[in-house]
Amino acid sequence: MHYSGRPFRHLAVMWLLFSIAVALPAINIKGIVTDPEGKPLNDAVINDQYHMTRSSSDGRFNFTTSEDSVFVSKLGYSKQGFAARKIPGTIILNISPIELAPITVIEKYSTDFSASADMHTLRINPERSYSSTTEMLSSVSGVFSNDIPLKGEQQTIALLGNLSRHTLILLDGVPLNPQGEAFDLSRINPESIDKIEIIKNNASVYGGASAIGGIVHLHSKKSAQTGQNAFGYVSEYGSFGYHKRSLSMENAGSDFHYVINLANYSTANDFKYTMPQWWTANADSSLKRTNNAKEQIAFSAGMSTKIREVQLSYNTDYDQFRRELPGPVNFLQIYQHAFLSGMSLRNNLQLGWGGDRLRWKTIAWLNRDNTFYDNTRAELPVFQSQYRQGMDTGGIRNTLSATKSIWEINLAQDYLRTSYENRNLLHPLASISKTIDQQGLAAKLGANWEFDAFAHQCSGALRNDRAFGDQFYTWRAEYAVKYSGLIDVNAGATWGTSFSLPSFYDLYWKGDAQAVGNPDLLPEKAQGQQLWTELLYGRQRFKLALHHNSIRDLIQWRQVYLFGTNWKPFNVGKADIQNLEIELDLQPQSWVKIASTAVLTSAKDVSSAAASPNLMYTPQLKWAVRGDFTARNAGLWLRYSYTGKQWVTPDNLIAPLPEFALTDAGISYSFERSKLKLVQYFDVYNVLNRRYQIYQYVPQPGVNWTLGIRLAAKI
Repeated sequence: MHYSGRPFRHLAVMWLLFSIAVALPAINIKGIVTDPEGKPLNDAVINDQYHMTRSSSDGRFNFTTSEDSVFVSKLGYSKQGFAARKIPGTIILNISPIELAPITVIEKYSTDFSASADMHTLRINPERSYSSTTEMLSSVSGVFSNDIPLKGEQQTIALLGNLSRHTLILLDGVPLNPQGEAFDLSRINPESIDKIEIIKNNASVYGGASAIGGIVHLHSKKSAQTGQNAFGYVSEYGSFGYHKRSLSMENAGSDFHYVINLANYSTANDFKYTMPQWWTANADSSLKRTNNAKEQIAFSAGMSTKIREVQLSYNTDYDQFRRELPGPVNFLQIYQHAFLSGMSLRNNLQLGWGGDRLRWKTIAWLNRDNTFYDNTRAELPVFQSQYRQGMDTGGIRNTLSATKSIWEINLAQDYLRTSYENRNLLHPLASISKTIDQQGLAAKLGANWEFDAFAHQCSGALRNDRAFGDQFYTWRAEYAVKYSGLIDVNAGATWGTSFSLPSFYDLYWKGDAQAVGNPDLLPEKAQGQQLWTELLYGRQRFKLALHHNSIRDLIQWRQVYLFGTNWKPFNVGKADIQNLEIELDLQPQSWVKIASTAVLTSAKDVSSAAASPNLMYTPQLKWAVRGDFTARNAGLWLRYSYTGKQWVTPDNLIAPLPEFALTDAGISYSFERSKLKLVQYFDVYNVLNRRYQIYQYVPQPGVNWTLGIRLAAKI
């Protein structure tokens, strides 16, 4: 990869900050742990919440820390806490009888296939409000979105500079886009998400097609299992006529749990924008993005129970929406009054059994998506279109996991049927009706063992998929090692392959005069590697990762001349994508957290030996820094992000879109009394009102805000 010196200055600054944090004064503590009678206690735990050691058979320990407090504990004895600089040489632990309250565990085995070595889990802050699932992912390094950051707008994501259709989205283990299209995350109610798992770089062995860039696995909320019922309410107002209301309820009984959420919003999204001189000679700063209203209602529910070692759960997710689609600003009269409306219904039933050494799980699902598009009332009836589109997806997935000693084996089998229909209401002969079946078999063998201060994880996985009468073999090898010491060190690598199927649109589209599908398209295939190292020192963290991905048979749309100019997809592309990922987390004090990420990307179209232009809309550099500050019940967050220039044509002959930087901020205040908690928040995005572009002729909003309250009550 070739980069200018500027990105490496960012790397040097981040490494310097981490080095300063590591160089903070550390305290070496030596002592002995005894019971009240003076007998030494072995295996007592001495920790500072970030590092730990254990006392030896004679009760002695040697521990180094840079934290203010140290805790000493042992099962059957009361826990003791000390100021690190004032800890006594002899620590006496008093006997404390163990009393265990009865606990019912539901959804104990949430993972149906052992976790990958590089999987990153993003826990969602329950006190924050998110405009979309994409905003939840904005803090994760290597996650890109080139969509308008407003409520109701389409939200797709890409991992590490790959195409958005190369990111497989899972919801509770169910694939949402295995047919080669990008998934719109705005259709998922963010209030229903509990956590998100991310696997980067060639992960088809874990989910099948569409995982060339990786997998984003969304997990729905489950009951908190606190033994109490809870109620929640959210109300938000914001710029451009935005208003949202959300109600939630959860039951945390001993045998049966459920979570229910109902949310709806409406917004005009009629922001002002400036028409740049390079768009038109008559620039006018008073233009407004009209015909852009959005509205949506969403309902989600999750229920689970446990009978001995058997877990049963059911999740349903329904949304109904209407979106006005104004089109690019250079074709406003062509798309005047165009809109898209529709609904989605997603259901999945999960049944699992888990023992100490053997686990089994079955997931069955049935999803339905229906949309209606209308562009028949434009002032200039050039691209008139009206159609109804539907997709029904049903499937079943069985997994079996067995553990013995250091070894673990996982087996998976899944079957998926997708029925797609596009009824062209203006030209019925151009309608489409297709059904495809997909089958997959996967196996993974792994080993986990410890030697001295090192913990090792090694695995290999193989998967066979069948679709369109063809077979696809993918594999992945993984290794990770963790060293525990004064500075914890994590390192690892993966190497694997993936594939992506052509979408129904790519294959069969014939609904207008500008584009036509290609039924002879081949699936895209990829092979890639990644290597990472991570350093942890107390509350400080630094991570460096290298990624490489090579894609062949890349599907690209090209202009052809068949009775006029048309666009048609071909397997003409090859792409080479390389990334350098840098992450830095600092917490110099308990009330301040600073997180910084940077991704340097070289994404080249290597289809031709003569030239290697940059892939479109993939910035060479993206970096961001965020600070979170808390003081009692008040909170403040600040975020600054930078996006480098982006090319807008395949040949790079037209000048790229310029780089831009955005500043966001927010404040919050919480009030808690008894079983009631109220959080008030005010967030401002694009504080400096920057004018920028992500796609040509698609304006982005200026400064905008959201004001809201979140009420939580335990009943």
